[in-house]
Amino acid sequence: MRRDADGYSYFVGRKDDMINVAGENLYPKEVEDLLLRHPDLKDACVVPAPHAAKGWVPVAYVAARDPSGPPSEEAVKRFFPERGAPCAPPSARRLPRPAAAGWHGKARPGRAQADGRRGGSDRGHAMSGAIGAPAGRFAELKARQAVAWGAAPFERIADTMSDVHDRLVARLARRPGESWLDLATGTGPVALRAARAGATVSALDLAPTLIATARRLAAAESLAISFEIGDCERLPYPDGTFDVVASSLGVIFAPDHAAVASELARACRGGGRLGLACWRPGGGAAHMTGLVMSFHPTPPPPDAGNPFDWGREQYVSERLGDAFELEFVAGNSPHAAASAEAIWELYVTSAGPMKTLADTLEPGRLEELHRAFVALLEDHLEGGRIRFPREYLLVLGMRRNRP
Repeated sequence: MRRDADGYSYFVGRKDDMINVAGENLYPKEVEDLLLRHPDLKDACVVPAPHAAKGWVPVAYVAARDPSGPPSEEAVKRFFPERGAPCAPPSARRLPRPAAAGWHGKARPGRAQADGRRGGSDRGHAMSGAIGAPAGRFAELKARQAVAWGAAPFERIADTMSDVHDRLVARLARRPGESWLDLATGTGPVALRAARAGATVSALDLAPTLIATARRLAAAESLAISFEIGDCERLPYPDGTFDVVASSLGVIFAPDHAAVASELARACRGGGRLGLACWRPGGGAAHMTGLVMSFHPTPPPPDAGNPFDWGREQYVSERLGDAFELEFVAGNSPHAAASAEAIWELYVTSAGPMKTLADTLEPGRLEELHRAFVALLEDHLEGGRIRFPREYLLVLGMRRNRP
């Protein structure tokens, strides 16, 4: 939730009166009206959430007439086919705060006034990543990113960067009992490391498929981590919630850098710690990305931020220096492999954006990308093996006291 200039709360993501679900237009108001015909519900708000296959799906936030005995999600879903629903039943979640009338995008006076914390939400109430669903001027780009990043088993790529994740978490001096937020968590390598040390961890990512993988990996170790689908440019957490805010090679890919910087500062408590791992401009990762993007038929919007700018100390200082006392540490994470072909095969099958691109290219164009990619890697042949440099910058910060 967010608060507008008049002091009223509204749901981030509910900015339009229509949701496009796999090419079909769905009107949230129709779904809300149907939900409100349920005898045990007194309020409902439907917002879009990213979906790996459909692009967007509806998620309903509902308030029960009797909070002590609310209907189950299954009971709400069964209500849909019986009433000629305009869509499949949405996921049903509890409204962050009770409402006295329809939420429909923005709270009315006297109904959902903010309680002094950003968004007016109660930290004790369940919050859904759907509240942080992509919105604003880059909503379409982020919806595509959510699908693309989830199109392949990215954990195989994340494993090649384990040294970066290890170093970032070590420099943040993880301590048992601290609250951590891992943004653009991907398949959760930083979140998992923090949880192993006893931290209370929340983690968020745009891509539902990556979140599903992260949950599976955490469950395999019996680690209790709160993984949510959401947008790091619009976090569903109150101000100053976390002792540590981190992101390893993640938030740098969000297009609105000003919004990211604002949310990093907002979520971190006074005296808390910040840790980012960022690819360096002009480094190996930047060259690889530039090569791949030169084959992409749809360039990013011209006003979208360059992810590699986060690897420049001055750029970061201009955006985070007022909120954090900053320290910078340079590093390199070479990708070592038996051959350039092995790295090509790994990326084209396991890096979602690259797999998505490869699946859309004509055979001749794909082979052209293949040859250029392998040639880039073979420039770094040492002793019969590839050691492709991936220079990065660690951004470490201490949150200045909040006003």
